[in-house]
Amino acid sequence: MALVPTLYASTDAGAPALTGQVGSLVALLHAVLVTGYGSGGNAKAGAGWTRPYSDTNRAVFRNNPATGVGGYLRIDDGSTVVGSNARFAYWHAYETMTTVDTGTGQTPTPAQRTNGGILLKSKSLDSVARPWVILASETFFYLFVDVGNTATGWVNMATFPAFFGDLVTRRPGDNYHFLGLTPDVTAAYTGAATNYNGMLIGVAFSGTPGASGFLLRDYTQTTASKSCGVAALSDGYTAGVLGAGGSYPDPVSNGLMIERVAIFEGARQVRGFLPNCYASPQGLAFADLETRTDFQSVPAGTVILAKRLSQSAATPNASSNFHGLLLFDLTNEW
Repeated sequence: MALVPTLYASTDAGAPALTGQVGSLVALLHAVLVTGYGSGGNAKAGAGWTRPYSDTNRAVFRNNPATGVGGYLRIDDGSTVVGSNARFAYWHAYETMTTVDTGTGQTPTPAQRTNGGILLKSKSLDSVARPWVILASETFFYLFVDVGNTATGWVNMATFPAFFGDLVTRRPGDNYHFLGLTPDVTAAYTGAATNYNGMLIGVAFSGTPGASGFLLRDYTQTTASKSCGVAALSDGYTAGVLGAGGSYPDPVSNGLMIERVAIFEGARQVRGFLPNCYASPQGLAFADLETRTDFQSVPAGTVILAKRLSQSAATPNASSNFHGLLLFDLTNEW
């Protein structure tokens, strides 16, 4: 357990499979966040979350309340929820919970998302194992899934992103900076090749945030279920996903230009930043899962992991504006 993220992947020995079947996402998150998987020298410990409540194809996960908010994340990975078809699961976050189905301070609310936020799993309803990558600590995790990519250069690459957990908050005494960040979509996913707007496509800090993210409460700590969006300069608010292009090294500095990814809930109201995560205008200069220790723009000795992403599911018809890259700090606690 640590605040520095661990890399988990479907290619690990003993890793659970993610498929287009009910329950597979709950089982995956339980293994990564709670129990760990593998054996002997290939064993990976869980990230440090708990699973206080569960039932058939449904589970509640909680991040560490000592080092984090202690927010509750409910995943419904069943086939009985309206609109669910095992290609995706629904999620809600809660301030408190007493059973797998009962809690207070729900986000998103039914008015914001009828059935909850959507987490994609697979474009097909079958047992085909889909590649996945998770970067997780005891307070947060990033999830990337290949729901069935077919575009050249993206096949079998886990790219469709989501985030859950605590921000690096800017507000002293903040008790409600637990965030869920998934596609800005309300309709069921049918497996079609579709571009999703709003998740890691940033807008100007002076603009109006979208509704791809939901915090437990706003920065005043009084308004529940606060919608929020992403703000960054890294090719984001020019109609492209963060890290959508560029080359390395930067011709100006002969190095790497990076920035933290901000989460804001109103014009110029930056609540905080995604933990251990950078964006860069030079994003696609790096290969998926490439690690570097030579970037001068981070503390000496820092291991940086490059992770390619796509807001297209799956990718055959996707504009290049929907392909990008994030950089993750695997060394330092934020």
